[in-house]
Amino acid sequence: MRRTLAAALILTAPALADDLPAIQDAHVHSATPTQNFGSDPNLFLSATCCPRTFYRAYLQFDVTAYPVGFQAARAEVHWYQHAGGGAGCLPATLHRVTGAWSEGTLDWNNKPTHDANVESTVCVGDNFSLGWKRWDATAVVNGWLSGASANQGVVIRDQSEIPAGAGRLGQGYSSEHTDPSRRPFLRLTFATLTATGSPQVGTTVSLALFAPNDPGLVYVCGSSLGSVPGIPVDTRVIPLNPDGLLLLSLTTPAIFANYQGVLDNSGRAGAMIHIPLIPPLAGVSFHTAFVTVRPGAPSGIGSISDAVPLTIVP
Repeated sequence: MRRTLAAALILTAPALADDLPAIQDAHVHSATPTQNFGSDPNLFLSATCCPRTFYRAYLQFDVTAYPVGFQAARAEVHWYQHAGGGAGCLPATLHRVTGAWSEGTLDWNNKPTHDANVESTVCVGDNFSLGWKRWDATAVVNGWLSGASANQGVVIRDQSEIPAGAGRLGQGYSSEHTDPSRRPFLRLTFATLTATGSPQVGTTVSLALFAPNDPGLVYVCGSSLGSVPGIPVDTRVIPLNPDGLLLLSLTTPAIFANYQGVLDNSGRAGAMIHIPLIPPLAGVSFHTAFVTVRPGAPSGIGSISDAVPLTIVP
């Protein structure tokens, strides 16, 4: 079943993340090379045994709502595994598809070509590890957005596809599944914040800010004790609460260093949290996020990052 993007992107104020449904998806099976599974509510991938046979899952997403040159800070393909093939798992790799295909006619024999480069790897097929699996597809999606490569979708397959070996079939849902909350989707995030270093009393945590569509813009970082309900702006929510820690983080550069500044030409900046050498701080949990300031946006806020949780340790 084909679907289109439900809502247009608000270019002056991108959401924290956009979840794009698959416009087409289907798996193919080496043991039934002429069978089409385009209407199947399941989406299988990896390998079975014995004998060893292989499933590949093909997915395509519509990114045409974004202007050429728009970039994602992170792009992840989400697939829900509802069953596995036993205890333990097998690596499944994501690749950029380089040929045209249609879910209504796709089979093993006519499957399209794909880039040999592995974009990301996730272990699948374990009966004891069900739920959402996520593959990083940032480079692939940004290639589509920039126009550097045609959007033919992605394929997820067994890493080796060699005759000898174990079988751990990853059994997931397709876009035909009756429960929309279990269908695969592509999540695009437009601003990310990454923390490195142990949040230990008396040490420093480094923060990496990234908003690829906002080079040269002013950013403001903040920390608060919670991220819910957050601070509403236009149709979005900044994932920080207006509490005492937030005020402290905005006014105490000796502890919260570089919490305000300008992103470089690639949309990056760095900040730091100098955690005081105060033993009772151990066990305190807080969240950190940042926004960019964009005068042309309805609220004056451009991108909003996700919140990173940290817990101080002794």
